[in-house]
Amino acid sequence: MYTSFGNQLYVLLHFSFALLLLMVWIPKWLFKLPANADRWMAGYLRIVFVYIVIGYVLVLLKLFEVLAILAVLGLYASRHYLKRTAQAARMNAFTAIGLMFYEALDVGFQLRQNWERLRARLTRKQVFERFRARPTATWWTTGALLLVLGVAAYLRFADALTQAAPAMSDGYVTLAWMKYIEQRVLFHDGIYPQGFHITLAYLHKFAAIDQLYVLKLTGPLNGVLTTYGLYFAVSRWTGNRWAGIAAAVLYGLAGVPLHGQDWIRQATTNSQEFAMVFVFPVFYFLAKYLQRGEREDLWTGAAGLSVIGLVHTLVFAYAGMGLAVVMFVGFVLSLRTMGRRVWNLTLVGAAAVVIALLPFGLGELLGRGLHGSSEEFLTSKVSVTLPDLHLWDGLALAALVPLVLAFLFRRKPFREKVFEFTAILIIAASFVLYYVAPTVTQSLVLATRTGSLWAMAIPFSVGLGLHALFLPLQRMRSLSVWQGIVCVGLVVVCVRQTQLELIDPYKMEWNHGVEQYLQIAEHNRPKTWAVISQNEGYSLVLGNGYHIYMKDFLDRYDPTLPPLTHYGWDQPDPNLPNEIYLYHEKQVFEVSTSNSVYTLLAPQYEQRKQENAKLEQWIETYKSHHAELEVFYEDETLCIYHLHKEEDTETKQQKLWGKSH
Repeated sequence: MYTSFGNQLYVLLHFSFALLLLMVWIPKWLFKLPANADRWMAGYLRIVFVYIVIGYVLVLLKLFEVLAILAVLGLYASRHYLKRTAQAARMNAFTAIGLMFYEALDVGFQLRQNWERLRARLTRKQVFERFRARPTATWWTTGALLLVLGVAAYLRFADALTQAAPAMSDGYVTLAWMKYIEQRVLFHDGIYPQGFHITLAYLHKFAAIDQLYVLKLTGPLNGVLTTYGLYFAVSRWTGNRWAGIAAAVLYGLAGVPLHGQDWIRQATTNSQEFAMVFVFPVFYFLAKYLQRGEREDLWTGAAGLSVIGLVHTLVFAYAGMGLAVVMFVGFVLSLRTMGRRVWNLTLVGAAAVVIALLPFGLGELLGRGLHGSSEEFLTSKVSVTLPDLHLWDGLALAALVPLVLAFLFRRKPFREKVFEFTAILIIAASFVLYYVAPTVTQSLVLATRTGSLWAMAIPFSVGLGLHALFLPLQRMRSLSVWQGIVCVGLVVVCVRQTQLELIDPYKMEWNHGVEQYLQIAEHNRPKTWAVISQNEGYSLVLGNGYHIYMKDFLDRYDPTLPPLTHYGWDQPDPNLPNEIYLYHEKQVFEVSTSNSVYTLLAPQYEQRKQENAKLEQWIETYKSHHAELEVFYEDETLCIYHLHKEEDTETKQQKLWGKSH
């Protein structure tokens, strides 16, 4: 079953392998990045951009398969050897391949040699010396970070590991769009950035597990990665790991008091949450480039900014605001020394906008219109008043005070205060976007989505404020201890406010029904079975089997005739597979009446109750004309019947030998 230890272990191992391969090993092999603390994040930002671009091209060419992906990556990796001036490099590469061949012939000796090296490195003395070589403060901060990330993961992954049904209605859309990408179809339901769905398709192809598991696990992972991204940005911004941990504590553990109603989205799989992973690391790399002028940082920031544009439009606008802030800082602090860098950032911004718009142009060329509900959401107006401010809002604004004081009075030239000035303006702009912009514009999208962006800016502000507050005490020997105590205090406040309550997003159907879908998919070959159920079943079954909507089934098939025969026909429907699974809800699933989406779904529930009554009548009529229906699964809320469509001899011969002409 879904929650069994063996099943979850199998799924997590496969998913972890795909993550490590795609997001760690391949970028390390593909990009020759400097071996510094930023290397992993830089590789991650770059490789996701490469994957999305390759994905768009291969889907468009109908070649989106593992071998094609690996071929393109291999070609990209060998780009340096294809230049005319790289003859020596090509010769060295061929020589290395030859050496590898001869070394492989002596594999036994190589294994023994590697084992001896490993044993020498893992002796008790060596391990102890390595442990002592690292400062005690580093071990404390590493342990604290891992603990915070572990608790953040626990809060977010609990639903994914215990509940089979996708979270929220958006989960079914995301699942279907991922499967359309794998079927090499772009913009099936209208033009919408497909970067996230392409990334999900990559994970599924290399994890080799059902797409449902990829959907369930990726959403919580995005929340944990955003938590780590804030730690990364703040700790690098300040050079203070405790400041980064403070930011991670707030974003990872503060729950509803920080995130509001968007807290449940931390356990769901949506494009917006994936785009948010990249925002503050991108701000860091752009600010770092403005300060130091290193091209590697510019390319990394450009890749991350482009990824956001290819994933989610609103978050891209927010990231564009951050880029504008960095450029403004360059103008104000020292245009003479930073003018060229500001110009390069301008080019990066323009290129990112063009890249973000390319999918829209491609969709127009393919004859697609904009995704209907997204377009309506973007253009809708609503009456908005100024939001109430709470504890964390006040703390974020208060943190600006030591930040501004440090910027004004810290003893170093203003042109070297890029990070401080950029941080102050980003926090201030984020607050205006959250607090003022929705009221001024009366925009539905700003009213409902800017809270998520401000929820990222609050930990960023608090982490930087903590660092600025302790700057006058830098020479104090116990400074690290006091910073750790402040982080513990933040943890205590978060725990008291939230009790570390697990995220429990609403569902759209019974968990047991989804679990049985997994059983059906596991025990039948692809495309040899079909499910008859309500709308949610379509996304689950897509690509693995066939789906028949309940209304269509009741309107088309006659219960008095041989199984699965249309009204007025004399033979079963030849277009259906042989194995059919009929979902009968004894009790129609409904979200809680206290949920805001209930009023939207209430008419649908009434329709389903009517269809349920018709289905019960259909089943009774079928039983009176045929044998009892085989029960595949049954509990107090759901019964799944198994119908087998018999094939005549001629059909079997055609399947076996092909059609005769």
